[in-house]
Amino acid sequence: MTRRDALKLALAAGLVGAPLLAGGRLMIESNGAAYPRAPLYVEENDGAGNNAPLALLCPKDAAAHVWLELLRVEGLPYAQVLTLAESISTERAHIAAAIVLPGSVSSAEVEALREFVVAGGGLIAIQPDAALAPLCGLTWSEITTCEGYLRIQPGAMGTTGIATDAMQFHAPLRHYAMNEAEAVAYLCDRDGIVAQAPAVAYRRLGKGAVATWCYDLAASVVRTRQGPIERIDAEADGLEGVRAVDRFVGFLDLDRIHLPQADEQQRLLVNLLNEVSAAPLPRLWYFPGNANSVLVCTGDSHNNPAPAVDEVLRRVETWFHPMSLHDAANQHCAPRYASCARLAEGAACFE
Repeated sequence: MTRRDALKLALAAGLVGAPLLAGGRLMIESNGAAYPRAPLYVEENDGAGNNAPLALLCPKDAAAHVWLELLRVEGLPYAQVLTLAESISTERAHIAAAIVLPGSVSSAEVEALREFVVAGGGLIAIQPDAALAPLCGLTWSEITTCEGYLRIQPGAMGTTGIATDAMQFHAPLRHYAMNEAEAVAYLCDRDGIVAQAPAVAYRRLGKGAVATWCYDLAASVVRTRQGPIERIDAEADGLEGVRAVDRFVGFLDLDRIHLPQADEQQRLLVNLLNEVSAAPLPRLWYFPGNANSVLVCTGDSHNNPAPAVDEVLRRVETWFHPMSLHDAANQHCAPRYASCARLAEGAACFE
């Protein structure tokens, strides 16, 4: 579909100010292609017939779907999902690394995980309970920090290429005491001055190794990217109207805005997965064609006159690429809608 056709359809259906998702669905289906009825998340694999070298081990009532999404984003879309009980009774010879999600772990399950690591397996423990913490080289504590900052320990295991600035996390961090484990990252203040509590730890055990996240990384990533759910429909920036930005006022440290904090912490997870894994983990690259980076051309045209919009589009099109616009047109001002006419040869126009 051409940009002209897309614009006509959007205008006819009143979608210039509609959400992108609804507009995208109508535009795709109007061109004769059904919108994919795909699930919102990656479907959980029950592990049957799956010989993947990476497993997600779930205590009772633990949810794996967000972790599956996180792993897929990092190029690891094949993890099998098993309950901890299943992991004891299932043949584990093909599993090179396993991630244990937060939850209660029995003594029998802890012993099975210990045998797995001592024999050479790699384990990532996410906020382990009091029973699992000793296997991680840590002592459990009741003290937690709701959210705050962490800082990578330079030269620690798995930190190559990871930013050493203080980074925010947005999930409760438990203050474990370190025994046989070494810190990969510490809890710190906004200025990067570290405390004694580790944020991420690492321990060698037998032929294998254990890395521990003292907070729920997946929960922190979701809140960092989408804002806290309790702020939905809350006004926070002092400007009339609730917008997406209201979720992040006072939540994200604007002095760290240059640093993709969620991405950096996800990369640390992958680095440590590779460190603990008993075998290489196949991984897909982020972008097509092994490109080092991708530029998504999109613009915010709040109250910009048509000539200004036209000039930006012309500059982008000089390089033979389309561009989308997020338009905040006044619905009572017909000439303002006309400024989108330049999109006859451009990408779709959304609000």
